[in-house]
Amino acid sequence: MQKNRRQIGKLSEHTVEIVQEFYGDNVGQDISGRLWILAFFQVLEGKIGFYSSAQNDKIYFEPGCYGIFLPPWQIVTVEMVQAKIFTLAYASSSKIQYGFKNAVMFTQDQSMSIPTSELKIQEYLAQIKPNASVDFYQPPNGVAKKIKNKMDQYYSENLKIQEIFAQLKIDRS
Repeated sequence: MQKNRRQIGKLSEHTVEIVQEFYGDNVGQDISGRLWILAFFQVLEGKIGFYSSAQNDKIYFEPGCYGIFLPPWQIVTVEMVQAKIFTLAYASSSKIQYGFKNAVMFTQDQSMSIPTSELKIQEYLAQIKPNASVDFYQPPNGVAKKIKNKMDQYYSENLKIQEIFAQLKIDRS
């Protein structure tokens, strides 16, 4: 299997350019922190999925060219399945205008060239048409699943939460 690779360069005083290659299966989170991130990715094999709470599901993208924009302080959950993906991303603290409150996915318009400066990035963001809003997903942990299953099992009975904890041998302290 090929190894993931990353190369980082400087686009301007406030903006870095990141070129990455991903191979295989992976689930993780991308976090923008105080920076905004604009990433273009080409799915060559497999698929990439992003969680969307608006659709209460993952949205998968199969081979093709796509992009994602993350305003500052965003977290998105990403899943790669048997993937071979190349990305070009810009991360910056520069002040630019964008009309998105949350992270958004878009299909890359082949008639628009990938921006190579902060001014071009600004122009590009004004023209993209999002496919979906994407965000963070945290699967319930084991204890939460056990409690939910027990509540489902006894849904028609007047069972107190303390009794469920006792049955599951969960310490509430």
